[in-house]
Amino acid sequence: MESLGMKAFGFFNVIVFIIGFAKEILLLFLIYKGIKVLNIYIKKNNNINKNNISEEKEVDISSLKDEIENDTEEK
Repeated sequence: MESLGMKAFGFFNVIVFIIGFAKEILLLFLIYKGIKVLNIYIKKNNNINKNNISEEKEVDISSLKDEIENDTEEK
């Protein structure tokens, strides 16, 4: 015969599992988005002259946002 405490413990275990699973899915989603932003940044800065590595080209934040939006609209 199960006591009330054991039922509550099982219920809390299920809730903790669901929250942990949701956290893992959220982390995977954020990693995916971060990789997409890094790829856009790398492509944008890939046009730096190889001879003048010391001169870095600044990236406009609004153009990055536009490229992210365009990339998501294409898919």
